[in-house]
Amino acid sequence: MNLLLSICSTSDTVVTAGARPLALPYREKEVEIMQTKSDGFFSGNSILRLIQGAMVGAVITVVIGFNWVGAGFGWVTGGTADATARRQFQMGAYSILAIECAKAVKQRADATVMRAGFEKAKDPWDAGRVFTDDAAKKLITLDGQSWPDNELALACGKAVLKTAAK
Repeated sequence: MNLLLSICSTSDTVVTAGARPLALPYREKEVEIMQTKSDGFFSGNSILRLIQGAMVGAVITVVIGFNWVGAGFGWVTGGTADATARRQFQMGAYSILAIECAKAVKQRADATVMRAGFEKAKDPWDAGRVFTDDAAKKLITLDGQSWPDNELALACGKAVLKTAAK
């Protein structure tokens, strides 16, 4: 089946489909392009719109990048990255130092009293209070610090309780 569409210069369009021609009226109309006027953010010349688009794109990129609205790109500032790295290093160091601390606590004369204190400890502050004398406080004082580290005390207490359970 051949479909022949011919536009006549007069005023009719004839469409032939198969054996039956079909006549449709054809009138040339002037096509008017309707322009909508919009006052506000998206109106103006192309340079202004380009700058506005770049500004909106930059804001959206920063908002998504720093995870301010849900799942994003995971960007962090340098200070946050340093704090996270320092915290991870401390936790790794605590796990190693806690094992050595637990060995030293087991060799002390008051090891059973300290173990009972660790069982009652609910937070790092409570665990730090288990180390009462200066010799015990040296076990949880890091090099370069003059004060005992309560986080290390808690890690040491967990290691003591874990080895006591074995």
